[in-house]
Order: sequence, then structure tokens, then C-alpha cells
Amino acid sequence: MSLEVQKALAFDLRSFQELGLRFVILGVWREKNRLTQFNGDLQDRITEVPVEPWSTQEFKEVIKIGSEKLNISIAGPIQESLIKSAFDSIGVVQELVKEVCTGAGITEKQIIKKSVDDPKLLEAAIEKKTADYSARHLRALEDIAEGRKSKKATEDSIPLYLPYYTVKAWLNFTFDQVVKGIRREQLEESIKNDHHRARDVRPTDMSNLLHNFAELQNEKGIVPPIFDYDQNTRTMRVVDSTFYFFLRHVDKNEDLRNIESPIDRLKAKHNRTDD
Repeated sequence: MSLEVQKALAFDLRSFQELGLRFVILGVWREKNRLTQFNGDLQDRITEVPVEPWSTQEFKEVIKIGSEKLNISIAGPIQESLIKSAFDSIGVVQELVKEVCTGAGITEKQIIKKSVDDPKLLEAAIEKKTADYSARHLRALEDIAEGRKSKKATEDSIPLYLPYYTVKAWLNFTFDQVVKGIRREQLEESIKNDHHRARDVRPTDMSNLLHNFAELQNEKGIVPPIFDYDQNTRTMRVVDSTFYFFLRHVDKNEDLRNIESPIDRLKAKHNRTDD
């Protein structure tokens, strides 16, 4: 939902509560108390039941249940490496287990119990899911980098292209930084260090970029969204857990080269016009 709809929902919930109506809301927000940030009247009137983070033991329990149904046994070291590679995402754990089983030729319940203990199966599974996630996320990053169309872009007056520089910044941050979330000040500094018009990047430009980032992703059809900006903590976070897997396993320098610079595109366009 757009930021405006989220805010409207926060106020509507209070009205419905006065009518005695109750709601159960499934959300993907990483930060707590997102709705109370929009409407303080909801404080102490809503109860949050976080489904994350999952513990290692809970991941192992999921694998155990599935293994029993398939009559297989997945070696402990493979389970440990698999869970570590999933970055706390139950969806990624399930996908990796599925690929490991498929690679071992297991597609249905085994008549005789079968052991899965070849570490190469997990290596192949990670490679397969990296390719799957890369195709989707790289396309999403390209769409974000393109930003909104500028009608007045000329070679003499090149726009700021902040969405493009934001994507570059995220691909240059370390994995540990990404996991913690990127503060607005960090992002602005990274953008300015690389920007073609660094002195022209004003605080208002950054506010406009970040406050409308959810809307930009929605316009580009990126569902679920990859990033979310929390205006209260002034922090930008990854909300699609598969994006962590993508960042950990891809060649980010290669991805950067694959994302076309809008500046180069604009210059090429003018060169064609001149010819």
C-alpha cells in the first residue's frame, strides 16, 4: 500500500475500534509500531505478534517435519550451512531444501529411507536460487534506477537521477551495513561521493526521494517492495528477505555494470541527434 493509504488505515482502525470491530493485519514492516507512528491514538490499542526472527531450532524443526514426510535424512552439516545461507528467511530455507531434494532425485516419499549428505547438492541449490533471485532483483534495481521520466533532460542540464545513485550506493554498502539498515546520512554521503552534481544534492531532494521511494517501487510494479524508508528513525531498510540472499551471493560489481547509467544514456541520445 502507498504511504497515504497506510496513514489512512491507521486512522480508520481507530474509528472501527470505537464501533467494536476488530482486525487482524498481516504486514511486512520490519520496524515495530508502524501503525502507531501514523496515529498515536493506536498506542496500547493494538497488539503486534512478530513472526520473525526465526530461531535456528525452528528452522531445523521445519526441515525435520518435511524430512519425515519424505522419509529422508538431511545431514546435520548441510542443514547448518543451509540455514546460515538463508539469512533468517523461512521462505529461502524451504526453497533451498526443495532444490537440495530435487538435486538428490527426491520428488516424492521414499520407500526406503534415503540420506542426503553430499555438500555439492547445497552448492548447486544456492547457485540455482542465486540465479532465480538475481533475475528478479536485478530487473527491479534497473527499474528503480531508471526513476521517473524527466521531460526536460538535456546534456547541458542533466537531472540529479537520485534513484540511480541510490541503487549504486546500496550495491556498494557492505553486507553488514545492509542488514543493520542504512541511515539517511549514510546514504546521502555515499550518493554525494559519487554524484555528478554533488553540490546540488540538497536535503529537500533527499527527503523527496526517500519519502516517495515506496511509491516509486509501486509504480514500477515491484511487489513485494525491496526497500522501505522509516521517516521516524530516518533509516532505509530491506524488507524483501530474498534480497539479502541475492546480495550475499551475486557479483555486485558485475550487477553495477549491468545497470545502465541514465547519464550515459542521455549523452548517447544527444550524440545520435547530433549525427
